Amino acid sequence: MSKVGFKHSPKSLAKMVVKQRSRVPALATRLYDRIEFDPNGGCWLWTGAMPTHTGYGTITIGGQTIGAHRASWEIHHGALPDGLHVCHKCDVRACVNPDHLFLGTPADNIHDMMVKGRANPKRGDSHASRKLHSSDIPAILARLADGESCRCIADSYGVTDCAINAIRRGKSWRHITFFDSDQGVRGANNSAHEVAA
Repeated sequence: MSKVGFKHSPKSLAKMVVKQRSRVPALATRLYDRIEFDPNGGCWLWTGAMPTHTGYGTITIGGQTIGAHRASWEIHHGALPDGLHVCHKCDVRACVNPDHLFLGTPADNIHDMMVKGRANPKRGDSHASRKLHSSDIPAILARLADGESCRCIADSYGVTDCAINAIRRGKSWRHITFFDSDQGVRGANNSAHEVAA
């Protein structure tokens, strides 16, 4: 039984350490079989599984899928302490070079992202999954000003009525529109479009 304030008993911790150490050789074999070395930046690029939505490599060992960069950290430095992330100095998500990795809290990771200028989300025309274009927004605002429903406008553009309502309220496409509570939705040229709420 564990003591008050401790997550694991010494016996269970010992078992976890043995389990972690026993999987390191298998992890190393799996990791090193799927690396290409970048001679320019020094990155060790993971060529194995890489989910498209994250860009981070993954490796499965013993039925558990973990990040390839986390596996590299474990192989070279030991088990990860609870609550810490493995962060990249090089900002290459596919990199598993242990010299390019460091441990940090979630706050450290976000701070690193902000300092390196990676915190600017894609918006508007530069967003890969957008359905509307910046050139559509003035026409949408004009149709809203004429009293046309969000649903009717949405159907003509192949988007949801929520997307049109977000434009009306100034919640999306902010770089083109914003909401002024006294004057309604305003376009980038600051012309007001009175829109019923």
